[in-house]
Amino acid sequence: MDLNNIQIGDIKEKLKAVDKKTLIKFGISFFAIILFLIVYYAVLSPIVKKKKLLLDDKNLKENEIVQIQNEIIINKKKLKKLKPEYEEQSTLFHSKSEVEGLYQSLSRYAGVNGLTISKIEKKKPEPVLKKGVAEQPAELFDNESISVVQNDSTGAIIAKGELTIVGIPDEFF
Repeated sequence: MDLNNIQIGDIKEKLKAVDKKTLIKFGISFFAIILFLIVYYAVLSPIVKKKKLLLDDKNLKENEIVQIQNEIIINKKKLKKLKPEYEEQSTLFHSKSEVEGLYQSLSRYAGVNGLTISKIEKKKPEPVLKKGVAEQPAELFDNESISVVQNDSTGAIIAKGELTIVGIPDEFF
């Protein structure tokens, strides 16, 4: 049979020769495939896309959790290493010798950070807590000021601060 010589009548005869049950089966199969494609692309595909996005987001967050947990472990080790030094440098002062240690620490940390302490002035000890007074005035405690030196090409900054040390009365007075 030559493809150029196919007539519509020939096609009709061949279709009449095919059994009606076969045509019905073919029609049902074709309809089922079309129905499946419609349901898949209209209903299931958007759900699958949303679930895939949620899964990708979940995996990303799980990876971030693992990374953060590792950072927590590293930071806990650093904290454990630094804690003794912190406790040594940040305790309350109980005696004059500990206050002298404060002055040494200030000088050491200033040097490490490229700062210069030009003057430390020790004032006469004063009692902070007076008998019968529950709350002390705020001006007795710490204060600071920071200013930029005008007309200085180096950009010098002057910081002034006052540190109040509270100790045992018998030791300081």
